[in-house]
Amino acid sequence: MAIATLRAKANFSKGMRNLQIAHKLIDSESARHLREACRNFETANRLNPEDDNTLHQWGLALYELALVSEGKKAKELYKKAGDKFHAAAIKNVESSGILNDWGASLLAQSRNASPDKSTELRAEALEKFKESEARNPGLAAYNLACIFCTQGDLKQTQEYLGIAKDKGFLPPKSHVEADPDMANVHEQAWFQEMLAEMDGK
Repeated sequence: MAIATLRAKANFSKGMRNLQIAHKLIDSESARHLREACRNFETANRLNPEDDNTLHQWGLALYELALVSEGKKAKELYKKAGDKFHAAAIKNVESSGILNDWGASLLAQSRNASPDKSTELRAEALEKFKESEARNPGLAAYNLACIFCTQGDLKQTQEYLGIAKDKGFLPPKSHVEADPDMANVHEQAWFQEMLAEMDGK
């Protein structure tokens, strides 16, 4: 195996470790490891530019760093994350995971955008989620439920929450209960029944 390939693998592994550490921390400490992960993935990509997984994880690190950033910096990070997801999707045209994460980044960005820009970003996210769901049923179902719920389409919200549950992709109860995107269904009997069924899970 070529030295460059070995170095790329080593940097990729370091990036994954920094991502895992960041998930256990908050605020500035999390951001520090996310920035380090981005540097690791950047080096790995430079050494092995054809690896779509490196681009995918780099996009994830940038997206998560944007979540703990503000203003112009966050906007720049979301843009960079989108560029990496796009490049990864070109290299792996069959991946449902890349599209789902790309859509999640667009959806997160929409929450702090102007009304017109938010609508545009949510439309893009919906497109990515639908394509991901078509390739791997269930993977993007919860995210689709989030978008339909914010649009007031409670029928499709219930449908996709059911798919996510049946396919094993429903987040923990604490996440679903606190998710602001689910605000429109909090008082629905079927939603409360679903939460009750999730007790202890």
